[in-house]
Amino acid sequence: MFDFCINGAGMVGAATALGLAQQGYQVAIIEQRPPQPFEAAQPPDLRMSAISVASVDLLRALGAWQHIEAMRVRSYSELSVWERPDCRTDFTASDAGFE
Repeated sequence: MFDFCINGAGMVGAATALGLAQQGYQVAIIEQRPPQPFEAAQPPDLRMSAISVASVDLLRALGAWQHIEAMRVRSYSELSVWERPDCRTDFTASDAGFE
């Protein structure tokens, strides 16, 4: 019997499952296929994840950040997100008060 069932082992699902398990709960994760291990020799994927300072703090508290940091972690000062040309959002470190 499980206390929690998490649907999806992406970043949010995995972090939630880890946090609950660390609190002593029995957790099941439902995922269509197992995640692929990180291979440094693989070419970079075009997709990326922008992780906030608060998320880094959470991942550190879970003991996961050191593993993520060992992968392709890079800082950035500008980020643009779009779904189509007329639907775009730009973020800069200076706009957020970090530069």
